[in-house]
Amino acid sequence: MQDVIRECGKYFANLLRTARVGAEHLIVSMSEKVDSGDLLSENEYARLCDAYRCLHLIESNAIQSSKVKARCTKVNDLHANSECFFDFLHAKCAKSAISLLEFDGQTLRDGNSIADACTQHFGKLFASSDAMDDAWFSSLQESLAHTPRVLDSRAADVCEKYITEEEVFFVLTSLKNGKAPGMDGLTKEFILSFWSS
Repeated sequence: MQDVIRECGKYFANLLRTARVGAEHLIVSMSEKVDSGDLLSENEYARLCDAYRCLHLIESNAIQSSKVKARCTKVNDLHANSECFFDFLHAKCAKSAISLLEFDGQTLRDGNSIADACTQHFGKLFASSDAMDDAWFSSLQESLAHTPRVLDSRAADVCEKYITEEEVFFVLTSLKNGKAPGMDGLTKEFILSFWSS
């Protein structure tokens, strides 16, 4: 039964394709006739109108059938759609991830060992080599005490407040299209499409 339906569909598609080509050919030939300065007879004008209606009907049916096909694909292939999305997301995140690190003559490939090496490196980098009572540290503290404050207490209070939802929305809308504000790789348009207004 499915083969019969499939064959009928192929026959109908060929029939529509032939009608479409015929309508397009008639429209082009009538347009060329009008462009050359000739007037169309009532019969030719009626045929031209029929060709436009036929073409409009064929294109409308093609649009509707593509919508039905898209819905069927979504229903039948939900896993493939999400799999494609997450494959894209993993590939985008992998570009900004460290997959290999050479540290102390060793090549690290494991995520935990890479994280430990980074922690150890930056821990050493920011560790104070001078003691708290050292003369250098004391002179630094004294210099900082005489440094003028850039922010007064009122400005500091304004800067140290929670970020509001409106501020986040404003920043998102000001981003260029296609930009991902976070490490997850989700674009501005994707986030805004699910934003509750």
